Amino acid sequence: QNQVVVVDPSDGRVVSKSKDEYALQSAIGDIDNNPLATPVLLALQGVSRVEREAASKKSIESFSKGQYLCTGYDLYAPYEPTIFEAMSCLHHRLRRLIYWDGMENPNTVWRNGLSKHYIHSLPGTNHRYRSFQYFPPAPTKGKSGGDHAT
Repeated sequence: QNQVVVVDPSDGRVVSKSKDEYALQSAIGDIDNNPLATPVLLALQGVSRVEREAASKKSIESFSKGQYLCTGYDLYAPYEPTIFEAMSCLHHRLRRLIYWDGMENPNTVWRNGLSKHYIHSLPGTNHRYRSFQYFPPAPTKGKSGGDHAT
């Protein structure tokens, strides 16, 4: 399972992890064959679960003035989201989505939701979020301290 996390950047708190949501949903039933159980969607569902739990402890008036799903949150993923996942991020009102080229998305039909289809910045939508692709630095020779010239 690829780990996707949703973070509240105001305090650095991890709001949801796809791994945790996968474990919770797996305990209820088999989700391995569910096409909606992708790491990005599981992380977003985890935020929804956290919000519902918080709502159950508050009055309707105080909760209605609170957070709208992922407004202001950042999502970190090890792959570029598919079109479907990118649209779900749009509906959840993310602030930013950061992904890196650590692995190829296994969904080859609907991949490249950001770099090819620009779902995060479609004109005419009532929300947009910023998207960043992280490229890890390439290892440099001789910087590890283990290489010695002879």
